[in-house]
Amino acid sequence: SEQPVVNLSEEQAGEFARRYLAKMTTEQKVAQLFVVKLEELDGSQGGYYEFRKCTKGMKTTLSQIPVGGVVLFSRNISTRKKTSKLIQRLQVNSQTPLFVTVARIASNKKMKTTKFPTAESIGKTKDGEYVYNMGRTIAREIRALGFNVNFAPVADVKTSDLNTEIGERSFGSDPGKVSDMVAAFVQG
Repeated sequence: SEQPVVNLSEEQAGEFARRYLAKMTTEQKVAQLFVVKLEELDGSQGGYYEFRKCTKGMKTTLSQIPVGGVVLFSRNISTRKKTSKLIQRLQVNSQTPLFVTVARIASNKKMKTTKFPTAESIGKTKDGEYVYNMGRTIAREIRALGFNVNFAPVADVKTSDLNTEIGERSFGSDPGKVSDMVAAFVQG
């Protein structure tokens, strides 16, 4: 079940954060800076494993080291129900609420999320309203699963076809258009 939303003013939220931070040790504060893959919470299977459940090792690590968040990759995603349960179990076992982000969720058909064209093709053929609705749809769909962070979209400008690390993830080569598209996505 989803936690109720608590509405705080900016001042109240700041005061709450200051009190919470004052109770944390230096080690706890440093741990909060890390967003880790599941293998970092349970190294029993090596550096690359298809964890799809919250293991005893993860629970132990989360009780000892309050990392700031976790990232789930396509290898950790199976079905909507199992993914939601995994996130819920991670949150329950963490000392501090986790930022939970996902990479490549739409590539798994079992997740039943909306599949969108690449940012590059969107930048060539669509407008800001389309990108706004895309951002809104993605946010709604991943939130329903328990994710609370999305490191998208890529705000890079494609400056060269040799720039392969950006690839199809950029909205294009025009800085103005890219910034408009990114702003529309974030607002969505």
